[in-house]
Amino acid sequence: MANNGLETLTRKSLNNINQILDLEDEMVDANEEGNDYPNDERTFLIVENGSGGDVTVTIEAQRDQVGVTSFGQLSLDDIEKIVEAGKWAILAAPPGGYNDAQGRARVTYSSHDDVKVVAVRRTAD
Repeated sequence: MANNGLETLTRKSLNNINQILDLEDEMVDANEEGNDYPNDERTFLIVENGSGGDVTVTIEAQRDQVGVTSFGQLSLDDIEKIVEAGKWAILAAPPGGYNDAQGRARVTYSSHDDVKVVAVRRTAD
């Protein structure tokens, strides 16, 4: 278990274009309190909603603002994605402003029943 009851996901890697990741074997049940995973801005989250209702997946912003070179300050809000019943979603890798002090993105779910998740990192060829 990680901070605040969040369960840490083991990040899976895709190392080359010919690699196949067996999602059925790799996905785990979403934790009631949420999950976190190592985020290096190359790690995305795959969510399967096997429940009978829509589920809101939230990646929590860990800062109010981040500095962007040649731009200034940019406000950050939580990233929310509604995953419809019986559907899958791929959430793009969030920028570093969504990382906690340990470099992890924090994810919560409006319901965790029949929801499965996996964090996948695309590595360089």
